[in-house]
Amino acid sequence: MALIIHHPIENNHTLSLQLKPYLKHLFYQLHLAKWLDGFLYRTQAIQNRKQNDLYREQHPDCILPHDYVLYETYQLNYQKFIEDGTLAAAEITSWTRSYNHTPQPRILDWGCGAARITRHLPAFQPMALIYGCDVSEDIIEWNKVHYHNISFTTIHHFAPTPYADSFFDMVYGFSVFTHIDAVQQTEWIKELQRIINHNGVLMITTQGNYYSHQLLPGEKKVLTQQGVFTKSYPKQGHRMMSTYHKAEHFRIMILPYFEVLEYYDGNLNLTKAGGQDVWILRKRS
Repeated sequence: MALIIHHPIENNHTLSLQLKPYLKHLFYQLHLAKWLDGFLYRTQAIQNRKQNDLYREQHPDCILPHDYVLYETYQLNYQKFIEDGTLAAAEITSWTRSYNHTPQPRILDWGCGAARITRHLPAFQPMALIYGCDVSEDIIEWNKVHYHNISFTTIHHFAPTPYADSFFDMVYGFSVFTHIDAVQQTEWIKELQRIINHNGVLMITTQGNYYSHQLLPGEKKVLTQQGVFTKSYPKQGHRMMSTYHKAEHFRIMILPYFEVLEYYDGNLNLTKAGGQDVWILRKRS
């Protein structure tokens, strides 16, 4: 019988991962989620300060939003914000190219945040008309000032949007359903179907099995039973509000409105969307 010796650092890391859901739950139960959010923001700021200062020095003309906006919409790392946004824009273009046959497509970044991905799309799709929308009026106004070749619109955290029927050839939402309350998701699926044209494509991500370790046993039970679970937060759409999906449940939810062209399990495709499940869908007539 082989003797397996675990490295103490590995044991500490495993213990930390096991404790995180309980600690987070405690903060929520004590109504200290906002305090936890502030603590996590300050922690990221300290951890990335040297690297971010160096990036600013090396790229003085780089356009970056306020640090909290970076933290809240992605992570507070300047280099990753730019490089990962560029990579995501390239991958979205590559993954959907075979389904998009319009010479000058209208493309919407639904839940665009600080244009992490949107800002790079014109370079990969120069003929496209690019749009972005988000629930944060401040972020949208910032985007309007800095990216004049993209049309930005503020939307509510609930449907509908102000866009016309069948307006877009493609809509994508990276890590958007992951921060929408479960009770609102069907209405958003209906709305996305409304604004996409009859040949249009929707590309979205959801938090699947890869992220289930973030949940407590009772929360996992709800997720298994209901197929979806939302960890609530007072501010709609905030990063501290997280929704998790079972892929089979999400598939059933979208099937009346979209057909599934491609699906990638985050557990098996970690490099596609950081472990989130990826869905490429086409509107049903």
